Amino acid sequence: EAPIQAWAAAQGYTNDQPPTETDTLYRPEDQPMVNFISPSQGGSITIQPYTFQVSASSVRGVRRVEYFLNDISIGSITVAPFSLPFNPTPKTPNGSYTLKAVASDDLGNEGRATIQVTLSTDRTGEWGVLWSNMTNGKSYINDELPPELSLEITNPLQLKKIDYYLEAPGGSKSFIGFENVVNRSVVTHSWSPPSQAGIYSLSVVVTDAFNESYAQPALTFTVQN
Repeated sequence: EAPIQAWAAAQGYTNDQPPTETDTLYRPEDQPMVNFISPSQGGSITIQPYTFQVSASSVRGVRRVEYFLNDISIGSITVAPFSLPFNPTPKTPNGSYTLKAVASDDLGNEGRATIQVTLSTDRTGEWGVLWSNMTNGKSYINDELPPELSLEITNPLQLKKIDYYLEAPGGSKSFIGFENVVNRSVVTHSWSPPSQAGIYSLSVVVTDAFNESYAQPALTFTVQN
Protein backbone atom coordinates (compact mmCIF):
# COMPACT_ATOMS: atom_id res chain seq x y z
CA GLU A 1 0.00 0.00 0.00
CA ALA A 2 2.90 2.39 0.77
CA PRO A 3 4.24 2.35 -2.82
CA ILE A 4 0.76 3.10 -4.12
CA GLN A 5 0.41 6.02 -1.72
CA ALA A 6 3.83 7.34 -2.73
CA TRP A 7 2.89 7.13 -6.41
CA ALA A 8 -0.44 8.85 -5.75
CA ALA A 9 1.30 11.66 -3.87
CA ALA A 10 3.75 12.11 -6.73
CA GLN A 11 0.85 12.44 -9.15
CA GLY A 12 -0.81 15.08 -7.00
CA TYR A 13 -3.56 12.89 -5.60
CA THR A 14 -4.50 13.47 -1.99
CA ASN A 15 -5.86 11.08 0.55
CA ASP A 16 -9.11 12.96 1.19
CA GLN A 17 -11.47 11.66 3.77
CA PRO A 18 -14.88 10.49 2.50
CA PRO A 19 -17.70 13.01 2.85
CA THR A 20 -19.55 12.99 6.14
CA GLU A 21 -22.59 15.01 5.14
CA THR A 22 -25.98 13.36 5.50
CA ASP A 23 -28.43 13.31 2.56
CA THR A 24 -31.58 14.99 3.87
CA LEU A 25 -33.30 15.35 0.49
CA TYR A 26 -33.59 11.78 -0.75
CA ARG A 27 -34.13 9.80 2.44
CA PRO A 28 -36.44 6.79 2.00
CA GLU A 29 -38.68 8.00 4.82
CA ASP A 30 -39.26 11.28 2.96
CA GLN A 31 -40.41 9.73 -0.31
CA PRO A 32 -43.97 10.61 -1.39
CA MET A 33 -46.68 8.22 -0.32
CA VAL A 34 -49.75 7.37 -2.39
CA ASN A 35 -52.60 4.93 -1.86
CA PHE A 36 -55.71 4.17 -3.86
CA ILE A 37 -59.07 5.18 -2.43
CA SER A 38 -61.12 4.22 -5.47
CA PRO A 39 -61.04 1.70 -6.96
CA SER A 40 -59.73 -0.72 -4.37
CA GLN A 41 -57.55 -3.76 -4.95
CA GLY A 42 -59.48 -6.27 -7.08
CA GLY A 43 -62.29 -3.78 -7.71
CA SER A 44 -64.37 -3.49 -10.86
CA ILE A 45 -64.98 -0.45 -13.04
CA THR A 46 -68.53 -0.78 -14.34
CA ILE A 47 -69.56 2.83 -14.97
CA GLN A 48 -68.14 5.58 -17.15
CA PRO A 49 -66.80 8.08 -16.74
CA TYR A 50 -65.11 6.72 -13.63
CA THR A 51 -62.99 8.85 -11.30
CA PHE A 52 -59.76 7.40 -9.93
CA GLN A 53 -59.10 8.69 -6.40
CA VAL A 54 -55.94 8.50 -4.31
CA SER A 55 -54.54 9.87 -1.08
CA ALA A 56 -51.10 11.38 -1.66
CA SER A 57 -48.69 13.07 0.74
CA SER A 58 -45.04 14.07 0.94
CA VAL A 59 -42.75 15.95 3.31
CA ARG A 60 -41.99 18.39 0.47
CA GLY A 61 -45.52 18.34 -0.91
CA VAL A 62 -46.88 16.41 -3.87
CA ARG A 63 -46.20 18.03 -7.22
CA ARG A 64 -47.96 15.55 -9.50
CA VAL A 65 -49.77 12.22 -9.59
CA GLU A 66 -49.63 10.29 -12.85
CA TYR A 67 -51.85 7.30 -13.59
CA PHE A 68 -50.94 4.25 -15.67
CA LEU A 69 -53.09 1.44 -17.01
CA ASN A 70 -50.92 -1.56 -17.89
CA ASP A 71 -47.90 0.81 -17.79
CA ILE A 72 -49.49 3.18 -20.34
CA SER A 73 -49.94 6.73 -19.06
CA ILE A 74 -53.60 7.76 -19.09
CA GLY A 75 -53.18 11.20 -17.53
CA SER A 76 -51.57 13.24 -14.77
CA ILE A 77 -52.96 15.69 -12.24
CA THR A 78 -51.05 18.52 -10.55
CA VAL A 79 -53.77 19.82 -8.22
CA ALA A 80 -55.02 18.15 -5.04
CA PRO A 81 -56.90 15.90 -4.47
CA PHE A 82 -55.28 14.41 -7.62
CA SER A 83 -58.41 12.64 -8.87
CA LEU A 84 -58.47 11.57 -12.53
CA PRO A 85 -61.65 11.18 -14.61
CA PHE A 86 -61.32 8.08 -16.76
CA ASN A 87 -63.54 7.20 -19.70
CA PRO A 88 -62.34 4.06 -21.51
CA THR A 89 -62.60 4.26 -25.27
CA PRO A 90 -64.61 1.86 -27.43
CA LYS A 91 -61.42 0.02 -28.35
CA THR A 92 -60.22 -0.50 -24.77
CA PRO A 93 -61.26 -4.12 -24.15
CA ASN A 94 -62.93 -5.23 -20.97
CA GLY A 95 -60.75 -7.41 -18.77
CA SER A 96 -58.11 -7.32 -16.04
CA TYR A 97 -55.65 -4.41 -15.81
CA THR A 98 -52.83 -3.20 -13.60
CA LEU A 99 -53.60 0.32 -12.38
CA LYS A 100 -50.70 2.35 -11.03
CA ALA A 101 -50.45 5.81 -9.48
CA VAL A 102 -47.06 7.55 -9.19
CA ALA A 103 -46.77 10.58 -6.88
CA SER A 104 -43.73 12.85 -7.25
CA ASP A 105 -42.35 15.86 -5.39
CA ASP A 106 -40.36 18.86 -6.64
CA LEU A 107 -37.07 16.92 -6.48
CA GLY A 108 -38.32 13.98 -8.51
CA ASN A 109 -38.70 11.66 -5.54
CA GLU A 110 -41.44 9.16 -6.30
CA GLY A 111 -43.86 6.97 -4.46
CA ARG A 112 -46.18 4.54 -6.17
CA ALA A 113 -49.18 2.33 -5.58
CA THR A 114 -50.30 -0.54 -7.79
CA ILE A 115 -53.55 -2.49 -7.76
CA GLN A 116 -55.36 -4.95 -10.00
CA VAL A 117 -58.74 -3.90 -11.39
CA THR A 118 -61.32 -5.29 -13.79
CA LEU A 119 -62.80 -3.15 -16.54
CA SER A 120 -66.38 -4.09 -17.39
CA THR A 121 -68.27 -1.26 -19.11
CA ASP A 122 -70.41 -0.79 -22.19
CA ARG A 123 -68.40 1.22 -24.71
CA THR A 124 -70.40 0.66 -27.86
CA GLY A 125 -71.15 4.37 -28.25
CA GLU A 126 -69.11 6.92 -30.15
CA TRP A 127 -66.15 8.76 -28.69
CA GLY A 128 -67.04 12.22 -27.31
CA VAL A 129 -65.94 14.43 -30.24
CA LEU A 130 -68.41 17.11 -31.30
CA TRP A 131 -68.15 19.68 -34.09
CA SER A 132 -68.87 23.04 -32.47
CA ASN A 133 -68.74 25.51 -35.39
CA MET A 134 -69.92 23.37 -38.31
CA THR A 135 -73.39 21.85 -38.72
CA ASN A 136 -74.06 18.54 -40.41
CA GLY A 137 -76.18 18.92 -43.54
CA LYS A 138 -75.90 22.72 -43.67
CA SER A 139 -75.32 24.79 -46.81
CA TYR A 140 -72.66 27.52 -46.72
CA ILE A 141 -71.72 30.31 -49.06
CA ASN A 142 -67.97 29.85 -49.41
CA ASP A 143 -67.11 33.01 -47.46
CA GLU A 144 -69.28 31.79 -44.56
CA LEU A 145 -67.08 28.81 -43.83
CA PRO A 146 -64.99 29.29 -40.66
CA PRO A 147 -61.21 29.70 -41.02
CA GLU A 148 -60.74 27.24 -38.15
CA LEU A 149 -62.45 23.94 -37.42
CA SER A 150 -63.48 23.60 -33.79
CA LEU A 151 -64.11 20.36 -31.89
CA GLU A 152 -65.33 19.87 -28.33
CA ILE A 153 -63.71 16.90 -26.54
CA THR A 154 -65.57 15.31 -23.64
CA ASN A 155 -62.58 13.35 -22.28
CA PRO A 156 -59.38 15.11 -23.36
CA LEU A 157 -57.19 13.24 -20.84
CA GLN A 158 -57.75 9.99 -22.73
CA LEU A 159 -57.24 11.44 -26.23
CA LYS A 160 -53.84 12.12 -27.82
CA LYS A 161 -54.32 13.24 -31.42
CA ILE A 162 -56.92 14.16 -34.05
CA ASP A 163 -56.37 13.69 -37.80
CA TYR A 164 -58.56 15.71 -40.18
CA TYR A 165 -59.79 14.64 -43.63
CA LEU A 166 -61.81 16.42 -46.33
CA GLU A 167 -63.74 14.55 -49.01
CA ALA A 168 -64.46 16.66 -52.08
CA PRO A 169 -67.26 16.30 -54.66
CA GLY A 170 -66.51 13.21 -56.71
CA GLY A 171 -65.19 11.26 -53.73
CA SER A 172 -61.53 12.27 -53.57
CA LYS A 173 -60.40 12.33 -49.92
CA SER A 174 -57.39 14.24 -48.63
CA PHE A 175 -55.60 14.59 -45.32
CA ILE A 176 -55.73 18.24 -44.20
CA GLY A 177 -53.72 18.12 -40.98
CA PHE A 178 -53.68 17.03 -37.36
CA GLU A 179 -53.79 18.45 -33.85
CA ASN A 180 -52.37 17.11 -30.59
CA VAL A 181 -55.03 17.29 -27.93
CA VAL A 182 -52.76 17.94 -24.90
CA ASN A 183 -55.64 17.86 -22.41
CA ARG A 184 -57.63 20.50 -24.32
CA SER A 185 -61.41 20.34 -24.09
CA VAL A 186 -61.70 22.49 -27.25
CA VAL A 187 -59.39 21.76 -30.18
CA THR A 188 -59.16 24.11 -33.18
CA HIS A 189 -57.51 23.48 -36.52
CA SER A 190 -56.78 26.01 -39.25
CA TRP A 191 -57.73 24.92 -42.75
CA SER A 192 -58.32 26.27 -46.25
CA PRO A 193 -62.11 26.18 -46.75
CA PRO A 194 -63.14 24.90 -50.18
CA SER A 195 -64.44 27.48 -52.65
CA GLN A 196 -65.77 25.18 -55.37
CA ALA A 197 -69.51 24.50 -55.18
CA GLY A 198 -70.55 21.00 -54.23
CA ILE A 199 -71.13 18.56 -51.39
CA TYR A 200 -68.20 17.91 -49.04
CA SER A 201 -67.54 15.71 -46.02
CA LEU A 202 -65.32 16.42 -43.04
CA SER A 203 -64.14 13.53 -40.91
CA VAL A 204 -61.68 12.93 -38.12
CA VAL A 205 -59.71 9.95 -36.87
CA VAL A 206 -58.93 10.08 -33.16
CA THR A 207 -56.01 8.37 -31.42
CA ASP A 208 -56.40 7.52 -27.74
CA ALA A 209 -53.91 7.01 -24.91
CA PHE A 210 -53.45 3.38 -25.96
CA ASN A 211 -52.49 4.44 -29.51
CA GLU A 212 -55.72 2.97 -30.82
CA SER A 213 -57.12 4.96 -33.77
CA TYR A 214 -60.66 4.97 -35.05
CA ALA A 215 -62.82 7.12 -37.32
CA GLN A 216 -65.71 9.28 -36.25
CA PRO A 217 -68.92 9.82 -38.25
CA ALA A 218 -68.43 12.30 -41.06
CA LEU A 219 -69.97 15.78 -41.16
CA THR A 220 -71.46 16.63 -44.56
CA PHE A 221 -71.92 20.20 -45.81
CA THR A 222 -72.67 21.97 -49.06
CA VAL A 223 -70.77 24.90 -50.57
CA GLN A 224 -72.76 27.34 -52.66
CA ASN A 225 -71.25 30.13 -54.77
